[in-house]
Amino acid sequence: MRPAAGHIGAEIGGVDLAGGLDDAQVTAIRAAVLRWKVVFFRDQKLDHAAHVAVARRFGEPVVPGRRGTASPPAVPEVETTADRLELGGRFGMEHDEWLRRRRHTLLRGWHCDHGARVDPPAATILRAETVPPYGGDTTWANLAAAYAGLSRPVRDFVDGLRAEHRLGVGYQSRPGDDAYVRHLLEHQVASVHPLVRVHPETGSGCCSSTATTSSRSPGSPATRAGPCSTCCWSRRPAPSTRSASAGSRAAWPSGTTGPPSTSPRPTPPTWTIPGSCTA
Repeated sequence: MRPAAGHIGAEIGGVDLAGGLDDAQVTAIRAAVLRWKVVFFRDQKLDHAAHVAVARRFGEPVVPGRRGTASPPAVPEVETTADRLELGGRFGMEHDEWLRRRRHTLLRGWHCDHGARVDPPAATILRAETVPPYGGDTTWANLAAAYAGLSRPVRDFVDGLRAEHRLGVGYQSRPGDDAYVRHLLEHQVASVHPLVRVHPETGSGCCSSTATTSSRSPGSPATRAGPCSTCCWSRRPAPSTRSASAGSRAAWPSGTTGPPSTSPRPTPPTWTIPGSCTA
């Protein structure tokens, strides 16, 4: 295992994911994920079935509720990134207009996968099949390091806040009838999670609010809820690692083990997300 940056990311060699993982390898990889948040395996030969088989060694894969036509119909656990190009067309918009109305900026591009679920996945497995010669990078940030970098008074305050996670945050609706707004009203997914969570295995606090899904902090004054839910993800990110964004992914679901009773701060509900977000 070779660390890729100071705060996040490591490359793991000597492993053939398609050949199957023994228990010792699974334990070592899981420990690396907990320590480095993101791990990379180069020169792997995985098809969809092998991709899902790897995921099953770490938990039961999540089956996305709705996928595009680019995703393999026979493998419901896998969603391809090409589906993202179809999203605007579903609601009568060209892809460029879709991106513009979602108001993606350098900050708003950061997200945790399926963060609006009441049971967010523990991790995501991204497989790169077609890698561009430049650009198109996926970038990760260590949200445990972001939380640790907050001042003590700010940490004491945000420890008690909760954030609402829902789809469509920041979307600028079209004049008149907007098919995407109607979709959100009919199929909205939203949940309330602590702004800061403690990982049940590492005991580390971690910011859980992200710009593309978090809209407000219920129970907190409006004048303070926005800035406080923003402070964790708007700080200067720690040195990050990059990987090509093209490919397919399958998610590992969260478990049911709560945080250790010895965790000093704070005491959240069940949570097993390793502690990273993606842009």
